[in-house]
Amino acid sequence: MQRERAIAVLGDHGALLGDLAERVRDLGHRTVRVKTPEEAIDFAYERNVEYAAAFIEPMGLAYDLTEALYALRVQAHSPDMDFIATGEEPDAEHCALLRKAGVTRALWTPIADNVLRFQLNAALSNNHQDFLRCDTRAPVGGQATVTVGGRRKLVSIYSLSAGGAFLETPRPSMSGAHVEVAFLTPEGELSFDANVLYTNVPGNLSQPMLPLGMAVRFEDVGRTAWDTLRTIVNSHARTLAV
Repeated sequence: MQRERAIAVLGDHGALLGDLAERVRDLGHRTVRVKTPEEAIDFAYERNVEYAAAFIEPMGLAYDLTEALYALRVQAHSPDMDFIATGEEPDAEHCALLRKAGVTRALWTPIADNVLRFQLNAALSNNHQDFLRCDTRAPVGGQATVTVGGRRKLVSIYSLSAGGAFLETPRPSMSGAHVEVAFLTPEGELSFDANVLYTNVPGNLSQPMLPLGMAVRFEDVGRTAWDTLRTIVNSHARTLAV
């Protein structure tokens, strides 16, 4: 019998993890709330579950994390599961222990919706998509304006790279359309001609794990603008790493 995939939420049953588990369920994933890796292993055996990823609250875990997470991957038949550390950002010593245990993704409080979705999607992709991308991406948030045919609409920036963005909107432009995208940065407003690569709309979700919207590729990005984008993206990306 095929095992059902789930997201483990690992740590004390406090308000933070309870809220996090509910938000993950709202994104369409089954969640399993457990206090310890041993409980997660037992649940996997009893319910025929494998874990696609796990959120862990490191400050509440009092055991050899490296050994425990290795055992969880092996004994729960979840060799590809990725771990995301969450809660309050720990000190440098605890971060070093997390990295030693193979935990490289972070989701420190407060947790914005777009950042939660981005980190979970990154963990579920298990880096396969990252190898296909030339540019670092990050969930920068904020708003942008899209102009097409003389009409402007306001959209949210789900993720950004130096070469393009995914823009969250219930009314994306058609795939292949040429648009103008503008948004504010600490260095001032940036504006780019862009091409719509694909759209995510109800009934035709090109990327089911992404919000409704469209992916755009910027055209003719100058060196100054490129450097500005890379600085912004890298600054946000650092906050997502342990």
